[in-house]
Amino acid sequence: MTKKITLTVSNISSKQWSSLVLELNLMRKAWARFGPIITLSTFGLDKIVKAGTTNKQWGENNDQKNIN
Repeated sequence: MTKKITLTVSNISSKQWSSLVLELNLMRKAWARFGPIITLSTFGLDKIVKAGTTNKQWGENNDQKNIN
């Protein structure tokens, strides 16, 4: 049996949107071991998930500096 939910989100910043997508992706992964197969679909999903789950730090302000 397939069920479908459609979320329509307005008045959301790009950072909030990325966080929402990442949270839904975490839920999808966590629930997979209990049986549900959840499929997410949105523009730029792969890019958001890849950027949000990487261990690398991006940007000048996030560079690690050696302080001795």
